Amino acid sequence: MKAILACAAIAAVAVGCVMAGGQETGALQPTEPRVAKVQNLMAGIQEPGMLLLQRSVRGAGPQSDDDWGAVTMNAALMNEIGFMLVQNERAKDAVWTKAATDLRAASAAFHAASEKKDLAAMRAELPKLSASCQECHTVHRK
Repeated sequence: MKAILACAAIAAVAVGCVMAGGQETGALQPTEPRVAKVQNLMAGIQEPGMLLLQRSVRGAGPQSDDDWGAVTMNAALMNEIGFMLVQNERAKDAVWTKAATDLRAASAAFHAASEKKDLAAMRAELPKLSASCQECHTVHRK
């Protein structure tokens, strides 16, 4: 769990760095260059985050406050990546856009459940979260 927490912390810093660009002028403009490729977002945020969320619903679920915090943070990061995947012309088509929208909805529901420490609700939301990923990966994953 400590390794997953370390990965989650690194991912949180990465999201902060990616999102920090453009703070001087306010909101990012669609034409501002972004260095993070979709593959970077998937490998650095989505894959470790999804792994942690999948593991979090096994057995008795998260045990400590730190475990619950890691789950909640990763659900928030999954929600954030749902926005990042459609920013700056990353979305390739309507399938991609719908999958990102579904990812945001499912991760928001999972996040709300994790804040309440509601393991049953998290278990109910995980298939929706997984389905949103698969929806896009079926068409676009290489």
